[in-house]
Amino acid sequence: MQKSNSKTLKTILFIRNLNMSTILGLSFLKWIVISTIVGSLIGSAAAFFLKSLDIATTLRNDNPWLLFLLPIGGAFVSFLYSKYGKNSTKGNNLIIDKINTSEDHIPLRMAPLVFLGTFITHLFGGSAGREGTGVQIGSSIAEAIGNLLKLDKVDTKIILMCGISSGFGSVFGTPLAGTIFGLEVAALGTMNYAGLIPCFISAFVGNLMTEIWGIHHTHYSILDVPDITYGVILKVVIAAILFGLISKLFSELTHKLKEVFTSGFENTSIKSFIGGFIIIAFTYIIGTRDYLGLSIPLIGDSFTGHVNPFAFMLKIVFTSFTLGTGFQGGEVTPLFVIGSTFGNTLSSILNISPSFLAALGLIGVFAGATNAPITSFVLGLEMFGSTGMEFMFMTCAISYLFSGHSGIYTSQKIGISKSRLIKVPEESTLAYYRKKKSGEKKSKDNQVLAGQFKFGISSIELPSIGGLNIYKIKCSRKGIRLVHRSFNPDGCTWSANPIKGQLKYVQLKNDIEEIHAINITESYGQKDKLFLVNTNLFGSIEVSYTVQKHHDKHNYEYNNIGKDEYDDYANEAKQVTLQNQFKLMKSSVELPNPKGENIYKISVKGGKVRLNHNSFNPDGCTWSAPPIGDQEQHIDLYEGEHTIKLSIEEHFGRKDKITLVNTNLKNNVDINYSVNKISDDCSLENLS
Repeated sequence: MQKSNSKTLKTILFIRNLNMSTILGLSFLKWIVISTIVGSLIGSAAAFFLKSLDIATTLRNDNPWLLFLLPIGGAFVSFLYSKYGKNSTKGNNLIIDKINTSEDHIPLRMAPLVFLGTFITHLFGGSAGREGTGVQIGSSIAEAIGNLLKLDKVDTKIILMCGISSGFGSVFGTPLAGTIFGLEVAALGTMNYAGLIPCFISAFVGNLMTEIWGIHHTHYSILDVPDITYGVILKVVIAAILFGLISKLFSELTHKLKEVFTSGFENTSIKSFIGGFIIIAFTYIIGTRDYLGLSIPLIGDSFTGHVNPFAFMLKIVFTSFTLGTGFQGGEVTPLFVIGSTFGNTLSSILNISPSFLAALGLIGVFAGATNAPITSFVLGLEMFGSTGMEFMFMTCAISYLFSGHSGIYTSQKIGISKSRLIKVPEESTLAYYRKKKSGEKKSKDNQVLAGQFKFGISSIELPSIGGLNIYKIKCSRKGIRLVHRSFNPDGCTWSANPIKGQLKYVQLKNDIEEIHAINITESYGQKDKLFLVNTNLFGSIEVSYTVQKHHDKHNYEYNNIGKDEYDDYANEAKQVTLQNQFKLMKSSVELPNPKGENIYKISVKGGKVRLNHNSFNPDGCTWSAPPIGDQEQHIDLYEGEHTIKLSIEEHFGRKDKITLVNTNLKNNVDINYSVNKISDDCSLENLS
């Protein structure tokens, strides 16, 4: 013991006596060794990955019938992620979160899962990229090396940045852009220069390894760069603004589709299965397969000739639906395609060289969607050379500005707001970005809501005053749904499920004045919103409503209550019938989830159900991540009585959710449940 303490003391004294240059030299040597190891492994993995994509693309082109296996392939990959992926489902956002907060863990299993998932996506015809896969493979390998070397939090953050840089640089053959990307992608407006040399070494070595393994990257040439004149500058500014807006469109559409399909399909395999059929339908509607896979030929066509003027929009739709329905792959190569084809389209309108605007579009759309303008500028230099670099820089800066606080990575921290006129809370991310809204409606009578397929208003927003509110609503016929939504920072929309176990929607009856007590809470600084929606396809419905702010001292939770029952309402259904999987949004029920340890007693009759224990996932703002600790995410419950002890924790400020899902395709299942909270004195408090 004394020898150990003496050795530690001598080490401390030795370090104190070192001068600054020696300390920096030792750190430099340490990161040369670590970064070289990281770059070598990731470069080799990237080479194998790129070779596999070439094989997948060749097989798909030679065997057109493989497209019809896309639904099955997507369902299989989603099943693997739900069964074995754990927090790998968060993808690149998990990596950015780890860099920004040093929380959570990047599992090594992320590498093979995303590798296989992306290969299957490209083999069967999904429209996706490769950057996301390269970055995830690189980061999972880097995290494993960091754990092996027992690096501290600061060095772990640097080695993750090395993984990002090496993965990006290896996949695209742009080591300098890869270096900057690892430094820039985690936060808007800031860079961590502590990782400058390690990231460069990792990216350089990674790219060198891909070349050693025989990988050849495609770069493009700008055929004609115009002189710098006022007219050309004005045209480039207009194009750059449009590039920023197109990048925002892609990001928002992709996030919106993720949200819609995630909320619509509890089973992720069915979600991807449906998504596969949508891609097949799109392919046969437009009559071409140019938008499947990477679509690299479209980039070449954009530089050498003319492409379909709507090619950029078609690629947006194909890629957004592919990624939105749960297929694996990156976004960057599709962004290159979208940007270059859109630039080509603008060239005929602005009367500028197609290859020139295609190049600016490629880096401009990438800059806006990734919020990485310096990376995009350096990428342009590496891909096209320095000719016209003034226009490249101008395009990246303007596109970055006009894309707003949106992007493909929702976990990016807003280090510095894009405008001092836009106030952003400290440490907020794109997912948590808040828009200020003012004004509040009172109440309104006799609204007519048109059917979904009829021209007119089919939904209205009800007043939402903070706290408990009493809503009295009367409908002239069946079909009105009362929808309760919380703020979703992913896209800054009201699309998230309400907190505290409140119902997402209530189907209202006809010719009866129903009374509902609903607790309006705040999420990310924004109050919940309530809507009345006519779900009929053609029939119009007349509705009337009044809203009263309830001032009773009790804290009411939710749901439908009868007249004069406000003070006594505190009950909850114990018996539920879960419909089969093909009856949308009726196949699951959410159980009470008080924070801490709880005893769940569940009786199942009629088949098997699955108990899902999910933590909050900031990517899409859904409850899809596995619970922390050693708790299981999915537990299959067969017919009979079950007693289960679960620990409810908070993740990103949101409590875990417990749901029961009927996994049968045909049979309905009846369940009874009760929940008891284990209090600090080990007694049970009934919550049913």
